[in-house]
Amino acid sequence: MLRLVGRIIAKAFAVRGAAHLRNGNASEAIQAFAKVIKLDPTNLVGYVGRADAYLLADDHDRAIADYTTVIEGSPRATNVHMSRGTMYYHKRDYDRALADYTTSIENDPTEPIRYMVRGGLYEELAQYDRAIADYTRSAQINPGDFRHLRARADAYERIGDLARATADYESVLKLASPSGGAFACQTRAWAFLKLGQFDEALSSVQKAFEFGPNNPMAMEVRGHIFEALGRRSEAISDLQQALDSNPRMTKSADALRRLTRDP
Repeated sequence: MLRLVGRIIAKAFAVRGAAHLRNGNASEAIQAFAKVIKLDPTNLVGYVGRADAYLLADDHDRAIADYTTVIEGSPRATNVHMSRGTMYYHKRDYDRALADYTTSIENDPTEPIRYMVRGGLYEELAQYDRAIADYTRSAQINPGDFRHLRARADAYERIGDLARATADYESVLKLASPSGGAFACQTRAWAFLKLGQFDEALSSVQKAFEFGPNNPMAMEVRGHIFEALGRRSEAISDLQQALDSNPRMTKSADALRRLTRDP
């Protein structure tokens, strides 16, 4: 009876912890999920919730420890493998990140976003053929999603396959609605930019800002467009703001070095 009561109370704390997570209150969420674990050590939801709270607090090591506990209790916890892999990625432990992403795909090969995430890691490791293979697989699973084609186009461009890159950028324009959300608008803008249609690119990215004036991804795209248009100071301003918001925006960092180096 006492064990049953403990589990009921644990569920109540889990609900409270989830609410704190939604509100961005990391420390309160950690405390709530710690009580879940204390009351019911077999409740894997408590470990997942606390790991997510640690993630919110940028405590990657403790998040990894809790995700590992969940994986040991449920080896086919596909989403948890993805989450732990992302923690390893943030720590630049790319071998472990890749292993977790691959295990997640093996456990559920039908989810396209898993291939996208692993493809992004392959691309960062300059393993472009493997990245293209993953983007192709994700596009096959969900052919109506332009994100896969945008990613593959960028990878093709990196290896100098401009014909395939151009074909994918053109497909992006067909799939991404010009009246869609911010992501669709900035993706269309990127495709226009890569196709050399700079005025259309600028018009499209400006629409992205209608959904939020401080969108770092749109800021990055507009910075590249300004660079292509020769508007150097505006490009530097946008790219710096994008990089300040997300230091891992490598395209912004590369462009800033290029713009500040050249006279």
